[in-house]
Amino acid sequence: MGLGEDFISPAQTSFINRWYSPTEMARIGAFTITGKALAGTVGFPVSSYLCQLQEIDGWRLMFYTFAILGGIWIIIWGIYATSSPSKHRCISSEEKEYILEELKQLEMNHDPDDPKLYKGSIPWKSILTSKAVIINLICQFTFNFSEAILSAYLPTYIDQVLKLDLNQNGYFAMISFFAQLIFQILFGIFTDMIHKKDVISGTTSCKLCQGLENFLCALSYLGLGFLANKDHLFLAGMFLVFNGIGTAASVGGFMTAQPSLAPQYAGIISSILRTTAALGALSSINVVGFINKEGTPIQWRTIWIIAASLNVVTGIIFLIGGEAETQEWAKNDETENDKTLSSRKSSTEHPLTNE
Repeated sequence: MGLGEDFISPAQTSFINRWYSPTEMARIGAFTITGKALAGTVGFPVSSYLCQLQEIDGWRLMFYTFAILGGIWIIIWGIYATSSPSKHRCISSEEKEYILEELKQLEMNHDPDDPKLYKGSIPWKSILTSKAVIINLICQFTFNFSEAILSAYLPTYIDQVLKLDLNQNGYFAMISFFAQLIFQILFGIFTDMIHKKDVISGTTSCKLCQGLENFLCALSYLGLGFLANKDHLFLAGMFLVFNGIGTAASVGGFMTAQPSLAPQYAGIISSILRTTAALGALSSINVVGFINKEGTPIQWRTIWIIAASLNVVTGIIFLIGGEAETQEWAKNDETENDKTLSSRKSSTEHPLTNE
């Protein structure tokens, strides 16, 4: 399962960079990651229900159900997906021209079908030593550390601390994901809107969203650790909503910044980020396993404090040094030369220079 998932993110990132302009990055990122929130919203209660059907081996039925859904998705993807707009059979020529023109005019620095783009050496040193890339790695680690705790251990926390039964557990566990489902789309639209209208720079909007994600998630973890218990279920639900809103803000934060740093190397950077994501998830599993021996509120409080601390540190780092602009080492030399020649041509044609 882990091996299969590791192929998804790099391919997804490269696909997005071939289809969408920078002013649509947050929105498409929001719609893309909304699939995961939808899975959490539907998956937890459905899984809880299926697990109770012991007479028909509910545990196995749960896996069979999602395997069938995955198979259906693969068939649909194989029929309709193409690597670039120019190769798609189901969109008009006008739409193809519009998308390709948007990519060129908005400083994407490449035509997605240009074979020259994928030739030449990869600037590994520049990628691995880039401050912006390293900060994104930190954000990815923290995001997946936190997400793994919620995805894998939130039902355990609800059982051990909030003392809810299996059916209630499934519905309560979906609260954070339901909030994500709603607010991810809103954050994506909002971020693209202010980017397109040039209200603030892309970097500034990403910093605002990333700061909101990290600090709001930190608040929610502290709330779950110190205030939520079986006698205060409303507070627990409220902090899970806060967590969902904070997690949703990430689509306008580092997730929007990442493909903008080096569009032509987005797949490579995404692959590196996947490694960091796996490390974050593995770290959270080991942390929870090491601390949570008896499932006491004190042990869970320690886990939530660690998650909150990571988010605070990450938020501060991104606010100080995060970027969402194409890096100098990632710019296409031919494009830069074309811009220079175009600039010179414009200056020679200026009325004052022709006198």
